[in-house]
Amino acid sequence: MTTYRWAISVRRWDHYGQRVVSRTPAAIDAKDKDEVTVKVRAMFNATYDDFRKFWSHDWTLQSVEEVTG
Repeated sequence: MTTYRWAISVRRWDHYGQRVVSRTPAAIDAKDKDEVTVKVRAMFNATYDDFRKFWSHDWTLQSVEEVTG
């Protein structure tokens, strides 16, 4: 199975999900975007606001490259 190294910026949203409070650079090895999302949520203890329908953390892609070896 091919693995990729995803260079991302993790965004933490305010209590209302209206603005980004902080950005944290990260590099995650994963096979696809869904796995990156799962790992980001676990690493940053992301929570879901069921009333406002948003996650406390999400991510944006900076670059991706295939990991060899």
